[in-house]
Amino acid sequence: MGSRNGVFVGGKRVTRAKLEHDSWLQFGPRVAFRFSMTDLREERLLRKLYESSTRDALTGVYNRLHFEERLRAEVAYAIRHKAQASLLIIDLDHFKRVNDTYGHPAGDAVLKRACEACSKALRTEDVFARFGGEEFAVVLRGIDVKGAARLGDRLRKAVAAEVIEHEDQRIQVTLSAGAASMACCQHPSAEELISIADRRLYLSKEQGRNRVTSEG
Repeated sequence: MGSRNGVFVGGKRVTRAKLEHDSWLQFGPRVAFRFSMTDLREERLLRKLYESSTRDALTGVYNRLHFEERLRAEVAYAIRHKAQASLLIIDLDHFKRVNDTYGHPAGDAVLKRACEACSKALRTEDVFARFGGEEFAVVLRGIDVKGAARLGDRLRKAVAAEVIEHEDQRIQVTLSAGAASMACCQHPSAEELISIADRRLYLSKEQGRNRVTSEG
């Protein structure tokens, strides 16, 4: 369609070509795809393999590798289009106490239930990921830091309202969060967003936990 970067099939620049199974398509110098014809069973297997490579096995939310890739992409998009983008970093309060008191299976149940509660409050386009241990992160496109803080507070209330029942025990937890946006950064980057949001998360903890901090 007149692309200046060109379209290539099997290494040859084309304007029109018939695609065969396992054909390689290249758009410009860096983007390449493999075209394959699969039956329904193989497609399901491929989808399952892809999901397992991007999802956390315990909670079902995205894993850290996928989060880092998406965060870099959202930051690049926001810079290019002068758009808003924000980040929430979330930590379940006193989670070690849950494991020590009720055991690790109960801790796993708490993590899964907290993720379910958060997922219900998020938009389809939000990237919700396990950042590590009991820490989670949410990448928010088109939202400023005040909007991110409001969303963080909705997540906080949603998790606090959950009562997790495990082996005749009733467990409740709270979360703390730090919010940051592109406007908070001197030199916007994924690393700076994480640093600011993480710093604000620790301010939430220092100020008594069960809160969201978007300044400082």
